[in-house]
Amino acid sequence: KSFVIGLTYVDASSQAQALKTLQLKVRDANGNEQLKTLVPTIDPYQQQTDLIALRQTFRWDGFTSIAVDVVRQQCTSILVRTLILRVV
Repeated sequence: KSFVIGLTYVDASSQAQALKTLQLKVRDANGNEQLKTLVPTIDPYQQQTDLIALRQTFRWDGFTSIAVDVVRQQCTSILVRTLILRVV
């Protein structure tokens, strides 16, 4: 079963690293691959410049991967938050 990701945090050791684009690769059961680029932007009301929230919704399952270019001697963490879906 897949999850729906509604919020992704990028925590980096520098602003330059935090603004690197994320490549989301999704593969379906037939083997078809789709690439989606997630572009981080800094909210003007946000105090931190190295912690960025991406408010883009996408599905996450066992065939999904995220890739990010890492600047030399920099560190990046990616935290995802799932949306809770309830069927009534």
